[in-house]
Amino acid sequence: MANTTSQIQLQSGFITNTGASVYPVSEIFQILDFPDIRKSAVININKNIENKITSISKSILFILCINGNLRIKIDKKQYILNPYSICIVLPDRKLSVLQKSQDLLTVFLHVTFSRDVLNAFLSEVEGIEKFNSIPSFLIHREEASDILEFGSFIIKSYMKTDHPYHIEMTKKMLYALIYTIQDLYIKNEESATPLTENEAIFFRFRKLLIQYYPIREPSFYAEKLSYSPVYLSKIIKETSGKSISEWLDELILQQAKSLLTETNATIVSISRKLNFRDSNCFRFFFKKRTGLSPREYRKPNKS
Repeated sequence: MANTTSQIQLQSGFITNTGASVYPVSEIFQILDFPDIRKSAVININKNIENKITSISKSILFILCINGNLRIKIDKKQYILNPYSICIVLPDRKLSVLQKSQDLLTVFLHVTFSRDVLNAFLSEVEGIEKFNSIPSFLIHREEASDILEFGSFIIKSYMKTDHPYHIEMTKKMLYALIYTIQDLYIKNEESATPLTENEAIFFRFRKLLIQYYPIREPSFYAEKLSYSPVYLSKIIKETSGKSISEWLDELILQQAKSLLTETNATIVSISRKLNFRDSNCFRFFFKKRTGLSPREYRKPNKS
């Protein structure tokens, strides 16, 4: 049986004005007594956790604001989470916490995937890319309670490690959670800010990356989108701050790290899987960006 624990990992807990702390969602209910917040019960703050949950390379981060307000930055845009705001941060987005009110209390669910499972998840969940354009919106208090209960149910399923299909059940429930939030999103869509033309092009490009990422030629993606490589590169750079080549290299590097640490595949087979001409080209690519050879990186990071 595959190492299922490396396919999906879950963290849940609180973010307050003084930091963040990790709790099982099942315990959050005991602490919150939702919607009457027991603020004094949020203890054992671990400020380092906040830095960990802002690493969204192979993760999806769900944030539900219960009290106060939280100002964040996702890539280049700022958002303010007010009570009963829900926010979804999709993979490969840069998240920064800018400001927190003194009475802030939010609940988060942080889902980390292996790269293969993540690619399948993003390609199979229809409409998930909508959360790139509007990651945050308000919901009703009753809807917030339902989302919390859903999160609790997912964690309980994930914790049933003695069940042979607990990871598969967790995946299916994460699908259901996304679709539930999408339904709430649609209800609030009339208040959404429409995408600019450049943002729409960028998100179409991101979707193609997930589908075809071992292909590293910018001209391939430009042809798929019916633009010239020069024009597409200009749009991607202006919209995201990174060039097409930088997006491609970053995605390939993340996949390479995953294959090195989560599988026993040889360096040669990894280089083939990632569409390098030969293993020497892969070694050069990897060392130039990490300072380590693939073999050196694998040893201390292998699970």
